[in-house]
Amino acid sequence: MNKIRVKVCISVALVSLMSISLLPLCDVQAAMLDKPQISAGSLYTIGLRQDGTVVGTGDNSDGQRNVGDWGGIVYVAAGTLHTAGVYQNGEVVATGRNNEGQCNVGNWSNISKWL
Repeated sequence: MNKIRVKVCISVALVSLMSISLLPLCDVQAAMLDKPQISAGSLYTIGLRQDGTVVGTGDNSDGQRNVGDWGGIVYVAAGTLHTAGVYQNGEVVATGRNNEGQCNVGNWSNISKWL
């Protein structure tokens, strides 16, 4: 076998192996679409329910748990004293301390839930 043919065969084998190894990751991500999620911040915890509503417990000194009216959320993340969520349509919402502009996400759109 010449060197070029060997390189091509090795390259094809590596690509095949990489594709196979990514399949379980894709399955996990697909399964997460219908699973609840939690995220812990500084002294508080936020939870995303299967119905897209968000709940929280713990410290709310800066309004970081003011998520009672959030619905249609597909992803939520807790920061130090702020919380951000992504709606099904890709828009972003945030609440809590905004001393560094961390909640200024009102004009964000087309954000992927695979952050």
